[in-house]
Amino acid sequence: MQSHEYFMRLALEQAQVGETLGEVPVGAVLTLNDQVIAVGHNQTISQCDPTAHAEIVAIRAAAQTLGNYRLSQCTMYVTLEPCAMCMGAILHGRIAKLYFAASDPKTGACGSVLDIPAEPQINHHCEVHGGLMQTQCAEYLAGYFQRLRSKKQLSSGMHLREDALRVDLASLVALMPKSQPTVVNDLPALQGLRMQIWGSPQSSVPPKHLILCLHGATSWSYIYRDLLSADIPPDWCIWAVDLPGHGGSDKTKRGGELLDLTFQVKVLKELLERSDFSCIHIVAQDTGCELALHLAAATRLDVSGLTLLNPACADVSVRGSYAYSILSRRQFAEFLNDLSDGDVETTQALCTPYPDAGHMTGMLSRLNATVDLGKLPPLPAAKIPDAVAYVGPKQGQNFRLFQDRFKITFQESAMADTSIFLGLKNPLIWDGVFRQLRAHG
Repeated sequence: MQSHEYFMRLALEQAQVGETLGEVPVGAVLTLNDQVIAVGHNQTISQCDPTAHAEIVAIRAAAQTLGNYRLSQCTMYVTLEPCAMCMGAILHGRIAKLYFAASDPKTGACGSVLDIPAEPQINHHCEVHGGLMQTQCAEYLAGYFQRLRSKKQLSSGMHLREDALRVDLASLVALMPKSQPTVVNDLPALQGLRMQIWGSPQSSVPPKHLILCLHGATSWSYIYRDLLSADIPPDWCIWAVDLPGHGGSDKTKRGGELLDLTFQVKVLKELLERSDFSCIHIVAQDTGCELALHLAAATRLDVSGLTLLNPACADVSVRGSYAYSILSRRQFAEFLNDLSDGDVETTQALCTPYPDAGHMTGMLSRLNATVDLGKLPPLPAAKIPDAVAYVGPKQGQNFRLFQDRFKITFQESAMADTSIFLGLKNPLIWDGVFRQLRAHG
């Protein structure tokens, strides 16, 4: 007499056959009087049949073999807990005993999600035993999904960390029609995350000068869409970087570690120092201005100057800008309307959702987090390049706090004529950027 493990190993072999044919590897075996009368593996893909699960395939074959749709006294072995459809077929076939290996927390109908065999109203009851060779079958199935993910990542040329989430990039590209989108995922500091860079149109001349654009905590590179379409010399280029957790870049499911300035500086430093730019000018907005100062101090490359738009300190104790979970739905709507000045496209740009509820491109709306500034060294005065600040009418207090913290003497301070929080086209600002670049060209 063969053991139950023997028949489950046969079912696992069927699962392996299914994988070689491009199916999700689930296998089933039906026995009668200790003899195999039918086997099956998933055929849903090859047969274009959503009902062709391994159990159904084996039941159909057994019924044909016996010449009877009643499979009384038969025993089924299957590598994965049956779903509701398959459990229904097992009961309709009057199968006497069921042994399954791995539990299915998503669709299992033998206790994991539903418990159909335990329903007292059903007129036939099947004796169910779960967990037979559970470890072997569960590990094989998990390995299959890992192999499947690796193949998809290889074919797309991208490595995707298991805890990474990303927005639908097509929805963002539509908002940035004049830029060249590029994805970077090979920086060691990113640890498998993908980072989106929006670039100016490429020219035939290798660029020597870079305008690096950094957004703040409540936005993404959409704020630089006008600058990206600016008429610039052929040996210049513009990069607007979506920091991890914003815009088109990956966000981790927890997300909080992405706000750490030390992490952001390390990522951007690696990005810049693998390039051949002879001169870099950094344009930064809101809390990105603090990041710009630390990046300029950390990199070995020549940062010619900074243009800071509405400078603000990054830590919550000064601004409190990350604590969006305290906002009611009405307050959040008012907040967005204030940022976008009622513009529908801008509101859409700020609210494109990540795959997990409550997180959006322009802000981690459900996240309460503090930025750890203690890990960053003090800024050496000699490493702070020439800086120009543009401060909007409502941003004076944040600007003063910023000045007090970093003890910076700005070359000039100008009140912008329009809201620059969202990067609306402002020749005054961009002319100043180009003027500084030409001075250091």
